[in-house]
Amino acid sequence: MKGAHAIKRVFLLTFFLNVVIATLETSYGLWTNTLSMIANGLHSYMDGGSSLLGYFALAVAAQPSDENHHYGHQKYETISALGISIFIILTAWEIGKHAIERFLEPSPSEFHYSGIIVVLISMATNFAVSSYERRKGQELHSHALEADAAHTMTDVWVSITVLFSLICIYYNIQMVDTLFSLLIALFFLHTAYRIIRKNVLVLTDAAFIDVAQIKQLVRVEKEVIDCHHIRTRGTPGNAFVDMHIQIPPEMTTLTAHRLVHRIEDNVKKNIEGICEVMIHTEPFPDDDEKFVTDEITIL
Repeated sequence: MKGAHAIKRVFLLTFFLNVVIATLETSYGLWTNTLSMIANGLHSYMDGGSSLLGYFALAVAAQPSDENHHYGHQKYETISALGISIFIILTAWEIGKHAIERFLEPSPSEFHYSGIIVVLISMATNFAVSSYERRKGQELHSHALEADAAHTMTDVWVSITVLFSLICIYYNIQMVDTLFSLLIALFFLHTAYRIIRKNVLVLTDAAFIDVAQIKQLVRVEKEVIDCHHIRTRGTPGNAFVDMHIQIPPEMTTLTAHRLVHRIEDNVKKNIEGICEVMIHTEPFPDDDEKFVTDEITIL
């Protein structure tokens, strides 16, 4: 898998940073009984856990094709992204449960100025980590890195609410800490939903490449009479395309073979991330089975 070692290095770096931040946040939260800070700390630990999960998933995804996985192991990375969403859901559950318990049995939180420093350090670190992960995820076409970046970015927004919560505690408005913890849990659930939705589409082989663009690239070749039954699947950076083309019946096997290679090279050159193009040649005229993308026309 292209860039696997670079992706794993990113995951290891974010793992260690998240553990350091999480330890600071939970220690302060337990010391002062600040639920929102504990929630933020738990989320940072989950960030670390998801980064570790992504690291090991990449080790599997980077393995080449074998007799049981003819298309490679890249979908293990997508599965790891779903695993990250499960981490987020579990975090939301724990935070929500503690928030409800605090509503039922209120207990005061203490304010210390060191809490402000902890939150600011957390915000700055998580923003830097998330930005770095997102940039590397786009550069290396890694769904797992992009999912982990989204997960880490939630900590930045959570830290803002925690900062406001600490200010309210300073003014002895204790209920705000509990309320914000519940809102944080709901925000986590929304983040998990977005990650799950994106990666389920990959696992179910949803199409994501513009079929009309592929048809245009194929029809550059004058020998191609028709192009149909186009199908796409995969992920950015690891996409598969297959199609049928109709050619003159008198065309020789050698000429058809060279034509197919030109089409494959042209499609890969103009659409980033395609690793394989499979083309089935047919003589013209020939009535073939119809596929949904056959109705797409090029103006």
